[in-house]
Amino acid sequence: MREFIDAIVSNWQLIKDHCQDESWLPTGVNEDEYLGFGSFGCVFSTNDDEVVFKVTTDVSEYTFVDYLIENENRFDGIVKYFGLLEIKSSDPSLRMFAMWREAAHGIGLPFDGATSLKWTGESVYTLSRNADKALAFLMIDYPKIQEITSYKKCSQTEALASELFYYREKIFNLKRGEIRNSLFELFGNHWVLCDVRTQNIGFVKRNGKQVQVIIDPGLAIDFSV
Repeated sequence: MREFIDAIVSNWQLIKDHCQDESWLPTGVNEDEYLGFGSFGCVFSTNDDEVVFKVTTDVSEYTFVDYLIENENRFDGIVKYFGLLEIKSSDPSLRMFAMWREAAHGIGLPFDGATSLKWTGESVYTLSRNADKALAFLMIDYPKIQEITSYKKCSQTEALASELFYYREKIFNLKRGEIRNSLFELFGNHWVLCDVRTQNIGFVKRNGKQVQVIIDPGLAIDFSV
């Protein structure tokens, strides 16, 4: 926790220079007051009730958020991001990033299918470390992949293809809504979010409506490379 606060303090001028509005500067930093804290990062409030500030060490999240911003936040089931930059960490071997996103509430409320997605996502994330990711993605519609019941005689790439096939099935079976549609479209664009779980889902207010979205799209993998 301390490393994130120290990073904000030591990078304050850089953060201020990249801040679109002075009301978006993180608050509660000196008092160690934060909204949420996890394995990779920490979220702080700002003086704008609709925007929060996050610091993270998850490189995959940084890469994915950059993709979201480049695509103008067009995925309605994902929280919207307004700014992104890399900041210096006290540990030279550790990359650290700052970002601004929509404020959310109702975090952790039930979402049918989240547990199943998380289990499969963990398998995808683990297998992807030692497999040909791009090839595995191309293989998911091979009949053999759909018939695999054991990985004992499979290559890592075949095993990953099998998990990707089941991950896609789980998305397809989600209740219809913004999260399902976004995950399905992202999958079609070779992106898989491996950490979709109840604790990473919340509500944002858009056009007077409450929309349930993924607020922490970490452990994101681009299967096009």
